[in-house]
Amino acid sequence: STQSTWGTIFGIEFVIEKLPQMESSILQPISIDENQREKDPPEKVFFGKVELTSNTKAQNYYGMMFMFFAIGMAGMVQDTLLTILLTSERHNIQKSELGKTVASIAVFELPLQFLTSPFIGLIMDRLGRKPMILTGIMFSAIISFSIPYMPSVFPYLIISRSLIAVLASFVLQAPLVADYIHDRSKGLASGILTLHICLLYTSDAADDLLCVDLGGRRIIKK
Repeated sequence: STQSTWGTIFGIEFVIEKLPQMESSILQPISIDENQREKDPPEKVFFGKVELTSNTKAQNYYGMMFMFFAIGMAGMVQDTLLTILLTSERHNIQKSELGKTVASIAVFELPLQFLTSPFIGLIMDRLGRKPMILTGIMFSAIISFSIPYMPSVFPYLIISRSLIAVLASFVLQAPLVADYIHDRSKGLASGILTLHICLLYTSDAADDLLCVDLGGRRIIKK
């Protein structure tokens, strides 16, 4: 193996031993010969409007859409359950302090996610999408199930939520639209993916009928 420079971030040059090329359609840009395209036309999805790359299957596209939707829904459910957890007997946060506590957790989550995002992108380009996605899903699920048993908000719950935010980036930063979709359809595919976000926010707003607002978060009415 030989040394290879990843790139420079904030004036710091990152060097790592070059890994052998992996035979995967999503690890590097795909060049498609137009003559071959006519002989072996790629699959199309979304009523034939979105054209996939020549070695991408429809199930890959729909799996991508489901994965992004599931990760977004899991994050919204966690936000709602966090309010319930904080007001439970284990943490006993008063309603008057609930908004401040939730904001304090976010203060640690967001900067950590901001600082680690460029490095996650670099690692994903080197190691591939699948290892990063599987790692993010597996470890974020393990930490999520452990959250109800955290003995205190500071520091255990804050550390857990911050790690989940970083691990979620392993999935959300995966540039699968660029990998799976042909250039002629990337704009439409990105627009369709944005519909998922709209649906998530719509479902989040709909639960106002069943919940009351507490410090910016909702808690289910008894």
